[in-house]
Amino acid sequence: MPTFEFDDGAASSNGAADASLSFSDDGVNFTLSSNAANAGTEFISHTPGFLGGVLSVSDTSVASGGVTLTFNDGAGNSEFAGQMSVVFSSVISGGNVTFVATNPADNVVVAMGVGTVSTGATAGNFTSIIFNGGFYGVSSLTTAAPALTCFLTGTQIATKDGVINVEDIKAGDTLLTVDGETEVQWLGIQHVEAATTVPAKVNPIRFAAGSLGENVPSRDLYLSPNHAVEVDGRLFDAHTLLNGRSITQVANPGAAFTYYHIETGTHELLLAENAPAETFVDFADRVNFENGAERVDAPMIPEMALPRVSAKRMVPTSVTQKLAARADALGYPTRGARAA
Repeated sequence: MPTFEFDDGAASSNGAADASLSFSDDGVNFTLSSNAANAGTEFISHTPGFLGGVLSVSDTSVASGGVTLTFNDGAGNSEFAGQMSVVFSSVISGGNVTFVATNPADNVVVAMGVGTVSTGATAGNFTSIIFNGGFYGVSSLTTAAPALTCFLTGTQIATKDGVINVEDIKAGDTLLTVDGETEVQWLGIQHVEAATTVPAKVNPIRFAAGSLGENVPSRDLYLSPNHAVEVDGRLFDAHTLLNGRSITQVANPGAAFTYYHIETGTHELLLAENAPAETFVDFADRVNFENGAERVDAPMIPEMALPRVSAKRMVPTSVTQKLAARADALGYPTRGARAA
């Protein structure tokens, strides 16, 4: 479930009769623009360094047309599929938010308010968001568009008979978990063509051997950006732990690669390269897997009770410091985040 925090790039702003600005975040291009019907002057800004990242709008002609946020990935895709939500950091003079879908019947109109505003149960193909408000700030956008939550080919998973490559796992195998044993019900497969994807959203995250703890993982572990590992009683989507040292994103994984996801009877923690990593949970829809049709009638698997962190700025300082100490112990140089 990707979250865009608007914290990439340099600050920008525009104040004009038809104000507009463009920026990129996590490999996706966004444009925020005043609608042509707006009267007077609007002021819009993108401030990556403020509260993580904020889109601010001052629109005194709220009734005239509002301000629209559009998005594209640079490869011809200009819509998000599934539910969507935005988080308002402030609403001084409110109004409505319209999530615009390709099918008008899926359009969702909700009132602005500080906190999360969403499409609720409606899952459409959304092409833009229209904000009809006076003065407000937006700090993030989350979409349930298909997200990769899997293990890369070659990842070794602990079983009762020793370790096995994830691609060789089959239904009925008994795997080890942090709490005991579990039985595999299904192995989901997602093949990725690098030329048609946004690297920041799909390229593997590399956890160097020992980056999470002594012998954890036991070898370099490669996960998709939204696959969670457990650290200090919380689930962290892999991308949130990037530190440019011992945890990095692979810049060039090849023209094509394959991810695998393991479904058991519940959402639990397997041992992947000796690191606690999650099994399948139902926010990663089975239909997004190449062989998802095999499990269309499978019962829903709810998420475990551990809190999940899906945004980097929500990672506790204690965890950041712990991972930095591990990187120091492993001899990684101190530097800003970079791709491997």
